[in-house]
Amino acid sequence: MIHFAQEMAHYVSFEVVACAWEQLNVALQSSKTMDELLVAHEHFLQTVTSRTLLDEESKDIRDHLRGIHEAMLQFSQIQEKLFASAVNELEKRQVGVESLF
Repeated sequence: MIHFAQEMAHYVSFEVVACAWEQLNVALQSSKTMDELLVAHEHFLQTVTSRTLLDEESKDIRDHLRGIHEAMLQFSQIQEKLFASAVNELEKRQVGVESLF
């Protein structure tokens, strides 16, 4: 689960934003008019929106990813409850052993 979350964060940070930012900088430096700047910026926004799966065309995969994230969250919550129960049981057993002596 941690690997999946880290890879998604890496993808968005380095494969999407950093690459699109580099393309934007190149386009901004070669722009000669304000209209060209605006077109470059709009292209940047569209690229980032599309590649981060936030556009309408990516709705299905975004819904699947949301389901995966929700399952990860549920698993994490169950794991926390299990750990708390285990610690509670251990504390009870330690009190029981100490009372024998």
